[in-house]
Amino acid sequence: MKFIHSLKSKLTILLGAILSVTLIGTGIGAAQAAPKLESSFELTNTESGWTLVEKGQNGKALGRTAIVGNHGEKVVRRLGLPAVAKFAGLSDSGVPLAVVASANKTHISWANDVVNSEIHVYVDGSEIATAGENPSGNAQLDNLPGESLNISAVRVHLDQTANTEYATADFTQQVITAPLADTQPSAMAALAVTAQATTTKFRQTTFIPDAYLDAPQSVCTPLNTNSYRFLGDARSWSSADSAGYRTRMDVTINWLNGPSVILTKNVGTTVRQVQNYFGTWVSDTSATAPNTSMTMTVQSKSANSAIVRLSQNVKNPLCNSVLTNGIYADTLLAIYRTGAISGSINYLAMPNYELYLRQDSGAYSTVARLAYINPWCLVVGFGGAACTTATSF
Repeated sequence: MKFIHSLKSKLTILLGAILSVTLIGTGIGAAQAAPKLESSFELTNTESGWTLVEKGQNGKALGRTAIVGNHGEKVVRRLGLPAVAKFAGLSDSGVPLAVVASANKTHISWANDVVNSEIHVYVDGSEIATAGENPSGNAQLDNLPGESLNISAVRVHLDQTANTEYATADFTQQVITAPLADTQPSAMAALAVTAQATTTKFRQTTFIPDAYLDAPQSVCTPLNTNSYRFLGDARSWSSADSAGYRTRMDVTINWLNGPSVILTKNVGTTVRQVQNYFGTWVSDTSATAPNTSMTMTVQSKSANSAIVRLSQNVKNPLCNSVLTNGIYADTLLAIYRTGAISGSINYLAMPNYELYLRQDSGAYSTVARLAYINPWCLVVGFGGAACTTATSF
């Protein structure tokens, strides 16, 4: 198997050098600054799991070595007074990781929404990519038909409280088997496909099914005691062009023209209402977020298939951008001229997501419908780990 990215067998995360975190100690009289955390961690994939070794500036191992299984265990070590580091094994939340395989190529996409962290991506135990703080990325690998691939992503990050630092690893693993052959029509079937499927359209829409949602006070409202709310889309699942939406991305593939792959992207208007002195809800203001974060990357295409990646991170234009999360999604798709589709989506579980596919002017078929978990997922620090999730189809 040939990797597009260079291979590395080990990774070293220099927490102190990267983060330069200064810890504050307390004592009699004035508080004094504690030494900076100067340890580094060497993380290696072994048959027993992931091995984390803490090392000092001289490169020598310090304290204990943590063997981490799929469910993890907590190991507490002194890293220098008054700091205490806890390596909390492999969390259940995982790293958003999407994989789509064809007979000869595997496409991998990952995302990172955690500050002070790095993501390291492995295939069959060898590292193929390292992503710094907060970026998403993708890689393409050559593979043999029917080949089995073990793909994993590890994210190591540092959280800090007053006198404590937590070194935490999140882990996601997918074992996939490449198909023996891609979906290719026969010569006679190809003629039928040419006649019946000149174009294929994929639609990804987000919408708020509720008629109204409370606006988080101060985060998305003026600094007063009035009550505010946002208008929702007040609808159920629908592929109709007329259905209301927060965001919509349409990918149109013209199989007879190259093929050409065209993205159409739109953002719905955000409307905020305020309750007046008489208890009546009236319009307060409205705005439309930019669509610049909504992007498409065509990773490969042929006369009968296309591998496409969609990304978006659209924030409420009436909210504090630092205190709120955007409507985030990273979608990896394999679309075939026959009408078949496979892929996966990493997304913030608010609002609803609906994915559809249409051949020419026919009716849309449902690819996936994903109901939101919690409106508070859109506020930083609220909603819990379940707000960031992934699914395949």
